[in-house]
Amino acid sequence: AWNTWASILITGAATPAGVWAVQLAKLAGAGRIAATCAAEHMDLVRSLGADEVYDWSKEGNLRDWGGKKFAIVLDFMGGTTLTRAWTVVEKMGRILSVADNPIEAKPSPYLVNPDVTHINFRLRNSPAALQVVADLADRGLANPVCDDWDMFAWENFQTATDRLFSHPRGQVVLVLDTNPPISEISILQEHGRKWYMNDFTEDNIEKAYDEDPSERFTFTRWLRYVGSNPPDPPVFSPSTATQP
Repeated sequence: AWNTWASILITGAATPAGVWAVQLAKLAGAGRIAATCAAEHMDLVRSLGADEVYDWSKEGNLRDWGGKKFAIVLDFMGGTTLTRAWTVVEKMGRILSVADNPIEAKPSPYLVNPDVTHINFRLRNSPAALQVVADLADRGLANPVCDDWDMFAWENFQTATDRLFSHPRGQVVLVLDTNPPISEISILQEHGRKWYMNDFTEDNIEKAYDEDPSERFTFTRWLRYVGSNPPDPPVFSPSTATQP
């Protein structure tokens, strides 16, 4: 309830991370949630919990916002949008960007409040955080967003990765078998080490192929965590996997 005082602006609210940000802000009790997105996504973003939704191509300059200020700006766009967002942060407010470094996008000092905290937040794989989101979805408190054309079979991994860079609406999903090919294990393991996920051992591989469905479920959940936000797509690719 104490979050009702908070007002938040989320730019790029229809992006893979933006759709979760809107829903989490709503669940956190933010008193006012404003969002920017493309015109064709405005109804979606509104349905996720945004109180105000703006077409970034028209209101991206923020001139039509009536001088509204926000305690928090969460930016998924970067560039000019981030520069303009500086001008709508309240005194003692915060501006966080996943897309760019806020300080590099800061406009002339006289256009912004001097006491704004700026943070460059880097998205990384976090099994614990993803588990929280999965639990919220399982309980019906948050909903994943994915268009049918953004679901790809394993063999189309590179196409799915490329799609991440074209600003999809919501998630891009790579559909995995419950019994993934053993030829991919070494690639997955190396990928996991890059992201400090050292709990993946040979024992997990053995468990994944036994008759216990719960163990197989645990393994496929690990694959889901590792498969999100790949740091180096050319390395983590079926075409480069070591054959058994």
